Amino acid sequence: LTKMFAADPNFIMGKIMTLTLKAFETCSRTNHQLIYDVKDFKQESKSMKMTKLEKFHLEALDSMMNEDIENCAKIYDEILFDYPKDIFATNMAYFTSVFAGQRDLTRNVMGRVVTNYEKSDRFYGSIHGKLCFGYEEMYQYGEAEKAGQIALAHTPNDIFTIHSISHLKEEMQ
Repeated sequence: LTKMFAADPNFIMGKIMTLTLKAFETCSRTNHQLIYDVKDFKQESKSMKMTKLEKFHLEALDSMMNEDIENCAKIYDEILFDYPKDIFATNMAYFTSVFAGQRDLTRNVMGRVVTNYEKSDRFYGSIHGKLCFGYEEMYQYGEAEKAGQIALAHTPNDIFTIHSISHLKEEMQ
């Protein structure tokens, strides 16, 4: 990260992603340094020329800091309507919807996003693996199995696919 920010000190998305991941891994209410860093960045960002995408991600960070995981998941879902291959938004939509218990959103977001990927895309398998989990959580085992097979055929070592298929096999016993 040090090299990345040294190369581009105004890398807005890099800062947002870094702060979002820090917020995701901790309790934002008790992490005073993170609270300060986010407030400082939000103040700084007022004088920055931000894209629509960056503003959306900053809004999601704000929801994360307020521990409003459901709203955070919805914001990432909104991002993916305009930017369906934003892999950070895709992963964050997946994790926040899972943590918020929004099983239908987990399935629906991945089901919509997957239509924008082709086999030649790097994250094709990973998206299908997350879709597998979404289907499994909605008791659509046949669809989950198909998505899992596609995912494993493309990316055999994808940990989320393996995890999703483990859930599926457990549910089908």
